[in-house]
Amino acid sequence: LNICLSSRHYPTISIPNCPEITVESSNRKDINRYLQQRLTAAASRVFLWAILAIDIVVRELDAGQSLMSIMGSLKHVPKRMEDMYAELCHSLKPEERAFSTALMQWVLFAERDSGTLLNVICRCTRLSSH
Repeated sequence: LNICLSSRHYPTISIPNCPEITVESSNRKDINRYLQQRLTAAASRVFLWAILAIDIVVRELDAGQSLMSIMGSLKHVPKRMEDMYAELCHSLKPEERAFSTALMQWVLFAERDSGTLLNVICRCTRLSSH
């Protein structure tokens, strides 16, 4: 008599002295390759689009979303940058939206190059999000 038990990681179901297979460890490379191919194909040579799409994937991974959910989200990522920006703006929390609007106005109406300031803001933003 052969019996195969299958479960998600939590709660863990295990039987002493029985072999255990963790599927994720066997197919991680395939998942990475699939995601890379999907993102590369969808980016259509637009590097910023790929970065924003990867950020979406990372956010979903951090939130504990399943692979199927992440792949579904990738299918619904807007193809045009304008649509991507609109979706990102709509997904901001109210306090983030106010800050982002003020920052965007500051950048758009600056009378001289503000590249150094933007670098500082980007670094601070990355540090505060981790």
